[in-house]
Amino acid sequence: MSRQTRTSPDAASLYVGDLDTSVTKHELHKIFGEIGDVKEIVIPIKSGYPLGYAYINYKRMEDAEKAANDLRHLKIRGKQCRVQMYNKDQIRAGYNIFVRGLHKSIDNER
Repeated sequence: MSRQTRTSPDAASLYVGDLDTSVTKHELHKIFGEIGDVKEIVIPIKSGYPLGYAYINYKRMEDAEKAANDLRHLKIRGKQCRVQMYNKDQIRAGYNIFVRGLHKSIDNER
């Protein structure tokens, strides 16, 4: 896996967290490319090692939104991943809290 020179995602971007650190850009492109045209995939690296998350940058916002909805329960290599829209303004404004293991009846509305 090569080093990444780009670190900031675009507006039509997804954050994919809790990735196995051996997941490749090719694997992610195969999965997320089924939804729409992927512009770029960024796997941040520190000290030569992937950090366990990625940004998927789509060419169209509609594709990013569809992927966030359709792939929210995604498992890669048997590991449950977090897939959500990336909003850098929201992250700068405060903290994000992620809760896992909720009953299937609980969604973004409840």
